[in-house]
Amino acid sequence: MNKDIKIIENNKIYTLEQLCDFLEIEIPDEYENIKTSYVTDTTLFDKLENKDELIAKIKTISESDCQYNNFANNKNYADTKKRANTFKGLYLCHKGAGITHTDCELVQLFVQYLYCFKPLGYSVSNYFSYELFRRTLSQANTFASNDYRKLVFKVCNDIKFCKYLSNKVLFNRVYSKYVKRDWLYTRICSLNEFKEFIKKHPESFAKPIKESMGKGAHILYANEHDDIEKLFHVCYKKDLMVEEIIKNEHSINEFNESSVNTIRLYTLLPVNNEPIVICAVMRIGREGEIVDNHRSSIIENNRKGGLVTSVDVKTGIIKSDGIDNRNIEYKEHPDSSKTIKGFQIPQWDEIIRLCKEAALVVPQLRYISWDVAVRDDNTVEFIEGNSYGNINMAQKIDQTGKKHLFEQHIKELQALKSQTNNKSTNKKPIKKSSPKKPKTPTDKKMKILGENRVFTINEICDLLEINTPKEYESIKNKNVTTTLLKLPEVSE
Repeated sequence: MNKDIKIIENNKIYTLEQLCDFLEIEIPDEYENIKTSYVTDTTLFDKLENKDELIAKIKTISESDCQYNNFANNKNYADTKKRANTFKGLYLCHKGAGITHTDCELVQLFVQYLYCFKPLGYSVSNYFSYELFRRTLSQANTFASNDYRKLVFKVCNDIKFCKYLSNKVLFNRVYSKYVKRDWLYTRICSLNEFKEFIKKHPESFAKPIKESMGKGAHILYANEHDDIEKLFHVCYKKDLMVEEIIKNEHSINEFNESSVNTIRLYTLLPVNNEPIVICAVMRIGREGEIVDNHRSSIIENNRKGGLVTSVDVKTGIIKSDGIDNRNIEYKEHPDSSKTIKGFQIPQWDEIIRLCKEAALVVPQLRYISWDVAVRDDNTVEFIEGNSYGNINMAQKIDQTGKKHLFEQHIKELQALKSQTNNKSTNKKPIKKSSPKKPKTPTDKKMKILGENRVFTINEICDLLEINTPKEYESIKNKNVTTTLLKLPEVSE
């Protein structure tokens, strides 16, 4: 029995029957006679723009080859199955031009994605967002792919500093100059502080500190809870932070008043360390929804998902119709009927100024996408920042690739990084002395902790990813065992 496996660009070559099984569809009548044929031997492959190049890359792996198990095991099937499931879901809900929604077309497009665009670093989401099925490869190359987005992140952002954006508590503290709203993190506040906050804000916005795309966010109605202490412990257990509810400036609020409608602005810190704005979009929520996130309906099925529009960076005027996550376009907001294109975002110059200023706060994060809002008092409020900001929506709205806006800057930053690394390599290694063993704590009640290391206040705060509280500033470099921090009573 021949157990050889054929691959192209790390993608296993499947039969039509296998692909239809992955897509969970019956084999179309048109393909019945060739169902056991490998796709590379069918007319589906003949329709691919670069079929000759792909065929030239076909590689046969025998059972004796060390790579054999990588493609023969269930992991490869599972990965393709997962992609097929995602692909089918996005295909069925896609309303873009040229889609006819037939099983034959589904198979054809999946073959095109699997062997043409996946090897180039495009995700399934990229494929439908940029409508790559109707583009040549050279046209597709103008769009920043998912892999290119990863490259931008790797070149621009030091992962050790990403916590200042991904952790919402740290963000609010590090960028406190740009955060005007009242907020409280239930893991580090007292019950009395929580009660005072709830008293001041009977309705507040609650969200998990490390979730994204609106997942887990909800309005907290204090008057619906008789036991505030119990509510506090629920919030603590769910790792929630609670915030004052922001109200939009009146003209923005006319689009949708149930959500905070925000501007996402992408900044880049080039080699000259003078921030630039790459592009900007505005996100608008739907009636009854509390978040404006474009993909919230994908994350939580009971949500509608917001609209996203393209913004002229120079003027702050919306230059496109709105679009939802199914690529349906809206000239007017579907709920409020307010015209979208041509709307002037208020306080635009101030938004640009503040985002450029904030881009310098942590220079180790060179690429950031900022979510900002204009409040009802016309001040600019920073909601959050993202170190891995998705450029997908900015390219999807106007179906125009934005890769060229990054390329030269990324090349220059790569060169700078390489130069810095070479200098570090050429330095003579410094001999490190053997680390001293920490002294054994003298507090008898601490001995129950066994071999656990004794940390300083500063180290503890770093492990918790919080700034050192002001109350502990004067003792931050002391070991916790030599401070007045209260410890729980324990048995010897």
